[in-house]
Amino acid sequence: MASRTRIPMVFVVLALGMAFSAGAQSAIDPVIAHPIWLVNPTQGTLPQEGFPIADYHMSALLRCRVAQGALVHCTPAEPMSEAFSSAAVAATASARVVPTDNDGLPTAGRTVMVRVGFPLIVLTNAPAVTPSSEPLLTGLVWIERPSPADFAANLPPRARADHIEGRATLDCIVDGEGRVACTVLSEEPRGYGFGEAALRLSSKFRMAPQTSAGAATAGGKVRISLPWRAQ
Repeated sequence: MASRTRIPMVFVVLALGMAFSAGAQSAIDPVIAHPIWLVNPTQGTLPQEGFPIADYHMSALLRCRVAQGALVHCTPAEPMSEAFSSAAVAATASARVVPTDNDGLPTAGRTVMVRVGFPLIVLTNAPAVTPSSEPLLTGLVWIERPSPADFAANLPPRARADHIEGRATLDCIVDGEGRVACTVLSEEPRGYGFGEAALRLSSKFRMAPQTSAGAATAGGKVRISLPWRAQ
C-alpha cells in the first residue's frame, strides 16, 4: 500500500495566504490614479528672472515614487527645461499622500503623477509707463487663470503655421468680482495677433479679493505678460 504524506494544515493555509498575497500585489496598478493628499504640493516658484520665453510653462508634470508618504525620485513626464524641472521638483518636497489610495491599496512604492502649477508672469517693474501713476498690485492670488489648453487653443493661427513663439503684455484693472478689464500694452513679434489672443485669455483670469499681504484688489491695476511657446 502506497504511503501518504500528511501536510500540516497550518502550512496549507500559509501557502494559500502567500499565493493570494502575491496575486493581490500583482493586481495593484503601479500608478496611483487618484492620490489622497495629506499635504498638497506647493505652487512652483519661477526659477529666475529673465528666463527665455521658450522655458516658461504654466505647469509641469512630474512622475514620482511614493516612499513613506513622501514623493521621491521625481522626474519630468513631459519636455521642460532643467530649470523648470528643478523648480517643479522643489515644490513637491513637503507633499505627502496617505498610506492607502481610494481602493484601500497601499501607496508605498507606487508611482504618482503630479502637476505643479507656476504663477503667471506678472510684471511689477516693467520699463513701460502705465497710463496712471497708481502703483501696480503685488502679491497677487489667482483663483482662476488660463490653463495650458487655453493657451494652446488661443495661439494665433499664423504663429502656429510659422512655428513662432511670442508674448503680449496687458494693462488691467481688477473689478469687484476679481475679473480683469485689460488693454494691450505691447506684443512681440508684431503682426501675429498675440495682443488680440491675450485679450481673449483675459476673460479666464479671476483674482482673490485680497493680495497675499491683505490689500484689497478691487479697483487695483496689474500688468500681466502672457507667453506662447512655438508648436
